Amino acid sequence: MKPRVSVVIPVRNGERTITRAIESALGQEFEGPIEVIVVDDGSTDRTCDVLARYASRIQVISQPHSGVSAARNAAVKASTADYIAFLDADDEWLPGKLARVVPLLDEAPDLVLVYHDAARVDPNGQIRELSIFADNYWALSFEELLNPKEYKGTIYPSIAVMRRAAFDACGGFNEQMIACEDHYLWIRAREDGEFRFLPEVLARKEEIEPNPAREQWYVDGSEALNQVTQERYGSRSSTDFLDRMLCWAGRKAYLRGDSRLAFRRYFAAARRNPVQVKIYILLVLALIPHRATAAIVAMIPGAIQKKLLLGIMRYVYSPYSRPRSKRIGSALRGGAATFDIRQTPSSTQRNRKIHTVLPRQNEE
Repeated sequence: MKPRVSVVIPVRNGERTITRAIESALGQEFEGPIEVIVVDDGSTDRTCDVLARYASRIQVISQPHSGVSAARNAAVKASTADYIAFLDADDEWLPGKLARVVPLLDEAPDLVLVYHDAARVDPNGQIRELSIFADNYWALSFEELLNPKEYKGTIYPSIAVMRRAAFDACGGFNEQMIACEDHYLWIRAREDGEFRFLPEVLARKEEIEPNPAREQWYVDGSEALNQVTQERYGSRSSTDFLDRMLCWAGRKAYLRGDSRLAFRRYFAAARRNPVQVKIYILLVLALIPHRATAAIVAMIPGAIQKKLLLGIMRYVYSPYSRPRSKRIGSALRGGAATFDIRQTPSSTQRNRKIHTVLPRQNEE
């Protein structure tokens, strides 16, 4: 029987997390056949041994290290279903994901992609944020994807399911881009059809604190995204991708205590966007040693400190980085948590359901 959904999982040196990802795909409460295709992109750890345990349940493709875009494209090329569901090797789905998403595509032929919310977790599985979409509870338009100045949140591959025909029409992931290739694919797909956002947490997105090399990787990817969107869309496209990423990377460097690197990144952003006042505030802040800033903040009473810091963060970093407005306390860590999805001006729904982020089965 032909699969209804092809699950695409690229992996490189993912022995720590790949079992979790595969099990979450195979454990879907979905009526209909699915196929799971894992592409090992030149792993040098024990990933291949882990994959061998699933030899009879998944399809494994091994290739020399060619990058995540080439890995995903290879998996899609080998797929046979009409719907493609992406899953990164360090993420996992909740059991009801496909059962909730696939019917939306079945019912609306004009939809090319459906995406949903996710919880952000640390490498130990502890929930850091209940929602990766702090403010945006509507499907992003083509213009919002092309000019991401006002919205917050990212359509990660692990939360997206798209039609195979739409993927092929876009030419797949751009293999020349080292990062941000997913965002460019979403822009291309949005040209051809509608997106729908399902405001339910149906996945766990693992977040590892980036190091300087990974931050630069994101900066380089954003620069490539700027270039390809400018080439295709001209003046319709924003150059904000790189500006936002430089400020994000500068903030990460500053919080690590690397004021010099923070200043260089902010300065690069200021050269690109000299009329943005907020960048100059960041430049000034970068001249103050992080320890000195922390010492000053520590002298401020707690309640005032919290309000002050939140106000500064929202003013200075938005829209250049997304404030973490959905953090949760230690009382919710490791267990079930509920939250209300906030109403947005763009939403036509008057009432939102309360959704639950389920703990992993092995969590106490």
